[in-house]
Amino acid sequence: MSLSLVKINGGGSVNDEYVLLKAASDCNLKGWVIADSTFDAKGNASNKTRHTYWFRDRLIKAGEYIALYTKGGTATEGKIT
Repeated sequence: MSLSLVKINGGGSVNDEYVLLKAASDCNLKGWVIADSTFDAKGNASNKTRHTYWFRDRLIKAGEYIALYTKGGTATEGKIT
């Protein structure tokens, strides 16, 4: 099972920010998680996470893309255009 990071777009802008992943093989997203970390006073990444997204039980095929947006909303499925 393999996912590749394709793109991080709009970093820091809640309305434009998203992460784009691509499946390199058929897999189930269940158990995959994306999290961002905080920074200390010196600007170094810490081991504390702020936002965590756990993917639901979902089978995907090799070559399919997954887009995860920062802004609030409802999980939907469809084609990226």
